[in-house]
Amino acid sequence: MQETFEAAGIPSEVIVYGEKRHQLIAKLKGAEPGKTLAFTGHMDVVPVGEIAWDHDPFGAEEADGKIYGRGASDMKSGLAAMIAALIELKEEGTPLKGTLKFIATVGEETSSIGAEQLVKHGYADELDAVLIGEPTDNEVSIAEKGALWLRLATYGKTGHGSTPSCGINANEHMIALLSKFQSEFRFTFEPDDLLSAPTSSIDVIRGGNGTNVIADKCTVEIDMRTLPSQNHQEIIASIQAIIDSVQKDIPQLKTTIEILNDMHPVKTAKDHPFVKQLVQAVAEVRGKTIEPYGFSGYTDGAFFHK
Repeated sequence: MQETFEAAGIPSEVIVYGEKRHQLIAKLKGAEPGKTLAFTGHMDVVPVGEIAWDHDPFGAEEADGKIYGRGASDMKSGLAAMIAALIELKEEGTPLKGTLKFIATVGEETSSIGAEQLVKHGYADELDAVLIGEPTDNEVSIAEKGALWLRLATYGKTGHGSTPSCGINANEHMIALLSKFQSEFRFTFEPDDLLSAPTSSIDVIRGGNGTNVIADKCTVEIDMRTLPSQNHQEIIASIQAIIDSVQKDIPQLKTTIEILNDMHPVKTAKDHPFVKQLVQAVAEVRGKTIEPYGFSGYTDGAFFHK
């Protein structure tokens, strides 16, 4: 990307996050002073899964007028569109008031670690508004859910599979815990006018290292998406209450809760001047009325939002 900006005469800066992980900021400065708008998007993607794809997930294969690949929508296309916009504005000599920045981040899919670094070191201090190029089907999202990712672990005692009574099976304890969680856990919340109900999904389970070995540790990772009315610490406390309940039936139960991701919900008012301007612009391009909505996922906006 930096070479592309350099070829267009747009200055850019690389910010090192870690080994082989770099972020990029490009800046298009207007002839007149004014506010600063940021176009931003993340460069990382989620894993491809275990089942083979019909197309190479990293091949960017074209078929039926579409590009297939991991991250083609979320969010390589958004990055490409924003880069093209900056270059087109530069080449056409469009007069700008203020500054337009492009920010490419790392690690958004893993709790927005890149955006957190940029905010911490002052790279977002001058921003008046941020436009995130997530896939929204050309709609305008002004709200997003929070994210609470938890890792629950149960601990047992290893033993041989032929004499299971000599060990303490962490997998069996986790099954009991998850059964109780799925049957009894309920969110407490107030409905939001833009966001759907909070959700919870058990997405990772790891336990045991041999068919003939009693598992001495089992972990699960739970993805929760939350609303502004919810308190993450209260959610964790309700899960701890379930653990305490299970422990009454299984005195040997040993469990820990680890927070992997803790992102607050973000919401901008419908009548905010930037929102109104953006809705009008999108409506003009699409030729129809646009009504802002809420995004079910989280974005780097949780850190960029002031």
